[in-house]
Amino acid sequence: MKIMLVSSNQADVTEFLLSKNAQVNAVNKGGCSALHVAVNKQQLRCVHVLLKHKCDPNKQVRVIGSPCKDLL
Repeated sequence: MKIMLVSSNQADVTEFLLSKNAQVNAVNKGGCSALHVAVNKQQLRCVHVLLKHKCDPNKQVRVIGSPCKDLL
């Protein structure tokens, strides 16, 4: 199950979907992961949920790099 829900800052829903085996490292059409979106939109609760579910904070995107780089 691929889900990209962090754009609406719904950490509780994101948590629920990840508990139902949604892919934590899924990417959108632009190649960004949910963590990229959450970091760029400063959605700290979603970032916490995604990291708790072992998303890859070093996952590279063609153009913008990794979510960790976005924090700098």
